[in-house]
Amino acid sequence: MLARAIASSAHWVRPLSTAAVSSCFRNAGALPEPMRPIRIRGRSGIPMSEEKTFPEYMSCATPGAPLVLSPVAEGHEDMDLDDWAKAVKAELDHNLAKYGAIYFTSVPELHTPQDLAMLMRSLKSMTSTKLSDVVRTASDEPPEYAIEPHSEYHTAGLPHKIALFAHGQVPDYGGEWMVVDTRRVMEELDKAVVRKFDELGACYKVFY
Repeated sequence: MLARAIASSAHWVRPLSTAAVSSCFRNAGALPEPMRPIRIRGRSGIPMSEEKTFPEYMSCATPGAPLVLSPVAEGHEDMDLDDWAKAVKAELDHNLAKYGAIYFTSVPELHTPQDLAMLMRSLKSMTSTKLSDVVRTASDEPPEYAIEPHSEYHTAGLPHKIALFAHGQVPDYGGEWMVVDTRRVMEELDKAVVRKFDELGACYKVFY
C-alpha cells in the first residue's frame, strides 16, 4: 500500500504516555522494489525525458530513506484514530527532518478521505480538486501525465508536511509518486551554480 497518513489531532485527544506513543510503530525495513521496472525515459510530462542521457527507469529507494514504519497492533487494540494520530505526529516530529520522508505502510482506523481530512486538519498542513478544507487530489491531469519531482518554494505559505493517500484498490502499476531527497540533489549540483543562487537569489513566477 502507499503511505496511508501523516497526522495528529487538533481537537481533544485522550492522553497517551510517551512510552505508549513510542511503541505504536516499528521500523519495517526497506521499501519493497516495484513489481516491474518503472520506465521514465520518454514519459510524457517529464521535462527532458526524451534525452538519451535521461535515466531509463526510476531508481529504487535509497538505502535508509525513506523511513518505513508499520503499526504495532498488539497492546494497542483500544486505540482510536485520535490516538493513532498522536502516535503518527510523534514519529513525524522525531524522524521527518532526519529522513525527509516517512512511509507508513498503514495506520489503523484510517480508511477514507474523510479520515485523512481530520488528520491533516490537525496538522494544519496543505496537502487540484478540493475535497475538504485540507485535502486535495494530487492531480487532475490525465493519468498518462507524470508529476515531476518538485518543491513548493514558489509559495510563501509552503507546506511543511505533505501526505499522500491511496483511496480504494491500488493498482500494481501506474500512479507512482516520485519522492526525491532534494538535499542530496543540491549536494550534486555544480558548486559555482549554487554560489550564484546564493548571491543573486531566485524569482518565481507562477501561472494558473
